[in-house]
Amino acid sequence: MVGGLAFDPSSPGVRLDPIASPFRSFLFVPAVLRPARDRRSLRPFMTTIQASFGTLYLGSSHWVEVEIAPGVDFRVEHCTEMMQLLEPQLQAPYVVLGHCRHPHSMDEDAMAQVFHMPGCAAIGVALYPTGEPELCRALETMAQVQQASFRTFQALELAKSWLERELSEARGNGMRRALDLGEASEEAAP
Repeated sequence: MVGGLAFDPSSPGVRLDPIASPFRSFLFVPAVLRPARDRRSLRPFMTTIQASFGTLYLGSSHWVEVEIAPGVDFRVEHCTEMMQLLEPQLQAPYVVLGHCRHPHSMDEDAMAQVFHMPGCAAIGVALYPTGEPELCRALETMAQVQQASFRTFQALELAKSWLERELSEARGNGMRRALDLGEASEEAAP
């Protein structure tokens, strides 16, 4: 149990396919939440980001660090469509990371907002002012990582489509060759 959230590492992740933009998103995964409550936790965040271990860029003033359960495969999708799509399927211990309702409220009480969704565990989300250069740079890095990840995913999808077409064509050609050989052997038979 970390940050009030328990999870089963063996639980499968909810696989999401991205649409137009990976930003302004929610992430549904079994996860351990570690809200970052001060600047001293910035460096572990950066390590997590650089290692692509499931830190999600939520917006200009939103910071969360999430440790993804090993082997979980996840995608980022626009929150509205995703919520409509997945709400009936979600079961605990899936968690929801959501946008804060008051992104500029920086008092201590607002540092950890709690989000709820039917059938899901609730988690806290840490908030930061956007005017601090160190945090702004970190957010930019997060955005760059997200964009790079999305481009990589698109490239993999294109490669997969190409490979499927090639295999389909090769199977078709193989069948045609087999038919041709069969016909040729029948013609050659005495």
